[in-house]
Amino acid sequence: MQITLNGEQREIKPDTTIVLELSSAMLWWLNQPGCTQRTHPLNTAIITNISPNHIDWHGSHAHYTQSKLGITKLLKPNSTLIAHPDIATDHPQTLRIKVCDSLPRLSTPGVHNRINASTALIACQELGAHQGEAAAGIAAFGGLPHRLELIRTHNTIRWYNDSKSTTPDATRLALEALAPSNVHLIVGGSDKGIDLQPIADLAEPAASLLCIGQTGETIAKLAGVEHLGTLEAAVAAAHNAAQPGDAVVLSPGCASFDQFQNFEHRGESFRKLVHSLP
Repeated sequence: MQITLNGEQREIKPDTTIVLELSSAMLWWLNQPGCTQRTHPLNTAIITNISPNHIDWHGSHAHYTQSKLGITKLLKPNSTLIAHPDIATDHPQTLRIKVCDSLPRLSTPGVHNRINASTALIACQELGAHQGEAAAGIAAFGGLPHRLELIRTHNTIRWYNDSKSTTPDATRLALEALAPSNVHLIVGGSDKGIDLQPIADLAEPAASLLCIGQTGETIAKLAGVEHLGTLEAAVAAAHNAAQPGDAVVLSPGCASFDQFQNFEHRGESFRKLVHSLP
């Protein structure tokens, strides 16, 4: 594993704020003896959640949890950890995530996005940013590709690309974000060793559960629905099932490596299929 900002060196000044997203595997490596010098580079750290993930790599949920909590060891002395209220930590300078009263209206749907935006606003405050400018920037933010991204409204049916969803919790949040609309969920992908029952349980609140990929067969059996196999088949089935005013969401809850190069490839494949609909 290598983390490098060499390509950005010309843009980095002494007062530049650098934001890094570190995976649980990166954090595990960064805390191994001899991996990095213990310079404690972080001014602020954020842990938004710890839900079962990457068990195929970590071997257990306990190892995954400890790897994510390892980010506190990279903080400078007296620096702040911003963490979800459910995360157990003994870090002395810990702020708990909550929805900020000053949060502006967002263009991205869902309570979880309001929580994420509030977390960003808290981090900006900790780093000394101007709160008005930070709030204005958050209000103007239109979201990122593959993260509950509205890619087409076709015959009043909204199609969302949420290919970055690789955990059951992320899929549940996508469904909740679009309530009270009827939502047709496309789920399944490669197996990371996680419990798939929470995805299968979404068959009841969803208008339909369309299962694809390696894990799709197990999810379909658990939910008592058909395993469609491919993304092409799922898009066709959703196109036939969706009624005016409904939403269709690719929110797999699983990794992409069974049928795609990565989640971006999966999301772009979905985008092309949706835009090819008559």
